[in-house]
Amino acid sequence: MDWMPTGRRAALERLASIQRLDDLSLDAGHREGRAHERVHGRVQFEERRVHSVFAGPTLSRVFKPDWDPEPPVATHPGQRQIGRLRRVDPGTVWADPDGQIVEWLSKPETVLLLGRELSLRFAPAAIPEGDTTFLLYQESGKPVVVGSWHRPSTHAQLAELLAHAAREQVSAVVWICGQFLPEQRKALDWLDSVTDSSTRFYAVELELWAIDDSNLAPRFNLV
Repeated sequence: MDWMPTGRRAALERLASIQRLDDLSLDAGHREGRAHERVHGRVQFEERRVHSVFAGPTLSRVFKPDWDPEPPVATHPGQRQIGRLRRVDPGTVWADPDGQIVEWLSKPETVLLLGRELSLRFAPAAIPEGDTTFLLYQESGKPVVVGSWHRPSTHAQLAELLAHAAREQVSAVVWICGQFLPEQRKALDWLDSVTDSSTRFYAVELELWAIDDSNLAPRFNLV
């Protein structure tokens, strides 16, 4: 380069030294990138446009210093995820909802849960299979007729309950269904008003609830 002017030669030598420093920096960056790749997987790079007085505009592929790691996993034992509470249709849970709900109602723990909701104390009893209306007995020995349907209330359900109650001379009628419609609710109110205090009528909506895909939680909603 002896033939070059001194200023030109000094500028080129300075550019060469800068290029060597850049190469060393890129080598260190690649080594750091490979270390990250071993720990975190694929390393991200970005292309940056660099403008040089001598080389003009160029593209340089460099390691991203602001690489985004995976979000940290919560390990605190007291931390809980927030789920969505949803109501579940019994018809989507059981193939034979009415029959299987009665089978579930016959279990001692379910009878206890229903009694607590109605403020009644039931004695354990065997419930015949295949019936939508059946008898439970209070601890005092008084019979209670229970009818269960997963569908909304109908006059046919009420007629079946009253026919069973008349045969057994029951002390209470418990009507369980998926939803009470206004006309059936009005009929129960009228029956309560024309009968004496020795016979009670209860309207109960059976609800099933879940949080996301959790197990189902039943709720007897007295209406």
